[in-house]
Amino acid sequence: MRAASSLPLLALLGLHLPAAAGEPASPALPPSPALEALTYSGDQAALDALDRDWREAGRDARKLAALEERLVALLRRPESTFAARQAASPRLALVLAGGPAGAFRPATARALTTMLADERDADLARQVLEQVPGPAAEKALLEALAKATGRLRLGLLDSIGRRRDAGAVPALATLLGDADLATVKAAAAALGRIGNAPAEAALRGASTVPPAIIGAARLEAAAHLPAAEAVAVLRTLEADTQLPLPVRTGAFRVLLDREPAAAPERIRDALAGSSLPRRAAALEALADRRDPAHLSAVAALIPSLDPATAAGAVAALGRSGLSEVVPAVLAAVGHPDPEVSGEAVRALGSLPGSRAVVDRLLELVPAQREARQSLTRLKGGEVAALLLEGSERGPEPRRLACVEQLALRRQTEGLALLRNLRADPSAAIRGAAAAALGEIAPPADLALLTDWAAEAKDEDEQGRTLRAMVTLLQRHRTEPGLAGTFYTRLEAAAPEVARRLLPALVRLGTPEAAAVAGRLAAAPDAALARAAVDTLARWTDATNLPGLASAAENARTPEVKAAAVAAGRQALERDRTAWTPGTTALFCRFMEAGTKEDDLQLLRVLARANDPTALKYAEGLRSDPFLGGEAAYAAEAVQANLAGRPRARASQGSGLGNLFDGKTTSRWSTPALGEEWLELDFRVARPLRELTFDQSGRAGEFPEQYEVHVTDDPAVPGPVVLSGKGQRNRTVLKFPAGTRGRYVIVRNVTARAETPWTICEVLVD
Repeated sequence: MRAASSLPLLALLGLHLPAAAGEPASPALPPSPALEALTYSGDQAALDALDRDWREAGRDARKLAALEERLVALLRRPESTFAARQAASPRLALVLAGGPAGAFRPATARALTTMLADERDADLARQVLEQVPGPAAEKALLEALAKATGRLRLGLLDSIGRRRDAGAVPALATLLGDADLATVKAAAAALGRIGNAPAEAALRGASTVPPAIIGAARLEAAAHLPAAEAVAVLRTLEADTQLPLPVRTGAFRVLLDREPAAAPERIRDALAGSSLPRRAAALEALADRRDPAHLSAVAALIPSLDPATAAGAVAALGRSGLSEVVPAVLAAVGHPDPEVSGEAVRALGSLPGSRAVVDRLLELVPAQREARQSLTRLKGGEVAALLLEGSERGPEPRRLACVEQLALRRQTEGLALLRNLRADPSAAIRGAAAAALGEIAPPADLALLTDWAAEAKDEDEQGRTLRAMVTLLQRHRTEPGLAGTFYTRLEAAAPEVARRLLPALVRLGTPEAAAVAGRLAAAPDAALARAAVDTLARWTDATNLPGLASAAENARTPEVKAAAVAAGRQALERDRTAWTPGTTALFCRFMEAGTKEDDLQLLRVLARANDPTALKYAEGLRSDPFLGGEAAYAAEAVQANLAGRPRARASQGSGLGNLFDGKTTSRWSTPALGEEWLELDFRVARPLRELTFDQSGRAGEFPEQYEVHVTDDPAVPGPVVLSGKGQRNRTVLKFPAGTRGRYVIVRNVTARAETPWTICEVLVD
């Protein structure tokens, strides 16, 4: 059995046994570090294995004994790291607590006793002993206490108090006469935690101890004493003017819980009294009360209380959830102090709803966000019916608030009413009803909302209906074919209707939505086609590029074609995601559709490409008399890009690898002391037109004054080719025409003590 039980330990220590005869050898794996070598940030495999062994042991005494033996051995081993010892201690506590109660094994007792006397390990031993029930742990702590001094003694007193060991009272009582005040305070605190009659008697009889220390400990003890004894102690503490105010106030607060029959009157007296701490304690106790008669009596005091106390009382009434306090909270809504009235509005949301509550909150909704939130939280079966009723008839502001609440409260029973409000004479009501449908309607209502948006004459109603349509589509984005149904209806609609619905495509923002707009850009109706291109131009990312390319190729008028090409160029310029062969294919489609002037501007974007197809395309235009110069620049730039991502060096700072990672959420940063430099190596000599240092999220962390060198040999940087001041958000370096070289060296030559120099991304054009 001994040999068998050692196998898990060998695994924990990272040792491997040879394979049995005839058994194929396992692939060689790097050994896991032994548990005794555990570090906080290193391999945790040994610790994971230990936890598995503990879980598998369950309540098996034999397995728990083996685990205890292993953990004690680790704690006794001098070479064990502190991380290993710190991990072993709580696990030893679990093992001991899970085993049979009683005495420790001798080896365990010796190890813990030794640790209790060690400055380094005492806290670890106490962590074990605090969690293990039984007299053995108490004995170990008391024996160590008799020999300890200083910090070790204070720690032992804390552990004894946490265990609430009644047998420790005599030793603790003796220490109340110690010359060391810290020891006296810790012993008193431990007696307070134990909190039995002998402990309280020892505290009461300690006449030489400062009253503040004894008072705090007796207050703690009162929480554990039987009610009758506790009340006597608490009344004594509350009346003792020699004690600090927090102790007397604490006694008052605990007395409210230990003597509940007298608590209501005491709370009301405290609320109306002059002591601010007692008022605060009374408010805290009030929050736990659910007695209607008591709370109603407190409610009657609200008009006479100071604003801060009145606001606290109103909040407590709200937390009660009782209908009996509703009239008082409603009255407090009209309190002249805004803190009280605001708290009353918030409290109403936690109380049972009624017509009076709903009416009052609806009056306040237009001016108070809290009223809207309370109305949304309001409980009670009557509330839903009142909101439906208010949505259908009454003054317009009230109806609007009710319609909004149908959506906020997810009242699907109001769907039929919302659909019928499409015919309401008020445009504001129609718009609010459409918005509510967007929030709670089922997928089947997409057709209704689509028709509603198409027929809406009021501009605000049309906008809200479009947003409702998009909201419904996004809520049900996993519904098969739902978006496709909308796209089909849109493409089949009359031109005037389609133009009204087009903005929904931007809000959806998907590639499919962009493709629909691209097809509509080829519509025979010139106004619809131009509106489709304008819609694509408002896209926030590059998913509009295929749609714009289709629009540029298939447009029926030169105006629409030109608009599509211009929008495509702008989208390519904006897009800073990694260039791919697919980007090149889209680029070529815009080139084929555009004019020579369009192509000249597009070629400037091609300089960002890094694929052979783009290089071949640029090379093919070198001989063009109009485009040749720009094509030659693009070809050289693409050739350089194909050499690989630029490398960077710097005088100092961290995060150089972030400069070309395509993310503006990462960065390189260095203190701006006026002597920093950044070197960019493009791997090959290349033409340079523009570099942008993107400081997204670090807008003001630009170089105060920079100088730029361009060279093929960083040891010979040559003259300054460019200088200037950094700019917020983006610092743009525009090179003189004809600039070329392999290395760009940027120096910050002026200190900026208040902010560093930061670059999130380097953009090359």
